[in-house]
Amino acid sequence: MPTLSLGGAERFISEMSQYLSNESRSHHLILIEDIITYKKGDNAVLHILYLNKIIKKIPKLRFLYLLFRLYKVIKIHNIKVLFCGLDSCAKLSYYLKKYILTDIILINLCQNNIINKFSKNEREKLLRYYQSSKTIIACSEGVEKSLINSSVDKNKIHIITNCVKTENKKDFFQNVINNLHSLDNEFKLITVGSMTPQKNHLLYIDLIYELNNLGINCSAGIIGDGILKEKIKNKIKMLNLESKIKLYGWTDSDKYFNLLSQYHLFVLCSDFEGLPLVMLEAMSIGLPILSTDCDSGPREILSNGKYGILVPIKDKDKLVGGALEIKNKMSYYSGLSYNNVKKYSRDNVGRKFLKLMDGIA
Repeated sequence: MPTLSLGGAERFISEMSQYLSNESRSHHLILIEDIITYKKGDNAVLHILYLNKIIKKIPKLRFLYLLFRLYKVIKIHNIKVLFCGLDSCAKLSYYLKKYILTDIILINLCQNNIINKFSKNEREKLLRYYQSSKTIIACSEGVEKSLINSSVDKNKIHIITNCVKTENKKDFFQNVINNLHSLDNEFKLITVGSMTPQKNHLLYIDLIYELNNLGINCSAGIIGDGILKEKIKNKIKMLNLESKIKLYGWTDSDKYFNLLSQYHLFVLCSDFEGLPLVMLEAMSIGLPILSTDCDSGPREILSNGKYGILVPIKDKDKLVGGALEIKNKMSYYSGLSYNNVKKYSRDNVGRKFLKLMDGIA
């Protein structure tokens, strides 16, 4: 069992675990906490590192405890390759290799444009942890570029994108198509993302306000939560949009696609991204896409605007114009989404992932 997933990037790890299991490949899945909010593959051997809750109150002791627990799992199961899906796990694996298991092969997953995401000090720490890895998996060309611009060797980087399960979505796609018939009565927009400055939900609220000012009966939803929730709620109240915008918080996977399929248009207003999985999920059920053209991700997914509308970041007027353009050609943009998301299917991405793992192991 050569491959090991450690920690976050939960949905990517979930999809790859399921793909490996479908290929009858056993693998280990190591989690720091005993909270599992995603599906693992049937062939995954699950390990939980953090069993002593008292230690959580002493950070240095907690780190040493996790390091010891990780070492024990690897030694007992003779694991040779450690795939780290979370930046905090990159730190753990760095010290494991440096001081304990020098022959362990490390692979790190980078899901963020690190120049935009992190301060200089945070970026330097992360890059130090990456130094010990044999390979860094970048989720997009933009993320690869940010790594190269941070002096990471290009030959060390492999691009393997996020993925989405594209099969078994026909019912949700049909819901979206059926909703197009109600477009004249109400134009319904949806966005998904943590309520943080990066996602720029305040610009999204401005979009809803401007569309209604133009005489369009526009309603909207936000799936997500975070530190800016109160600020977002206050802006919705200030603009008298309480009856127009619903805040759903985070929703479980069983309800997620059903909720998405009740809307007409998916909007992403981010100032920066890695490769937004939420966009792929929206495309997988045929939702048209309107997105800011931030440094990483949307431009690749939409092929420079071929499969959806891209507008400059923080540009309210262009965002409104993009929404109006899509509104006039909903069926066309719905078809573009549904037909062009297939290259991001779990099987396509899984084959690349497995080929890389086999080549390293």
